[in-house]
Amino acid sequence: MKLDKKELMKELNSEFTEEFLNMLTDEERRVLLDVLASESRIGRNYHRVLSRQEKSAISTDAYGFLMGLVHIGSLTSRDMESVLSSCVSIAEEWKIVINKERMDRIVTIYLFTGIINISSDGYLEMVNGGGENNKN
Repeated sequence: MKLDKKELMKELNSEFTEEFLNMLTDEERRVLLDVLASESRIGRNYHRVLSRQEKSAISTDAYGFLMGLVHIGSLTSRDMESVLSSCVSIAEEWKIVINKERMDRIVTIYLFTGIINISSDGYLEMVNGGGENNKN
């Protein structure tokens, strides 16, 4: 099945130039369309049920804060999954519950540094509040 460039441009809301699309193979165009379509479908209508492990690691207000960021478009659903994974690991390692304040720090670190190495003591200290060993 050949994917028409004009059809793709229409689907993509003209975010990509025709020159760019001309450089892609039909398969690359299909992949691009699939990725963008899945993001736009998930995006602001993303809803997720926490696992038992996630529920014990993340407070309700922290999860609400995270979902709010997804709904306003500050985080993608993929970002949210990365943050949730980090939260569970941090909570288990430090024997804490991730509250809204810690969630805000985790998201800030994730967005501005790209650090997701949850085994790093420095990262855990940043999340916990500037190196203080505060396990509240």
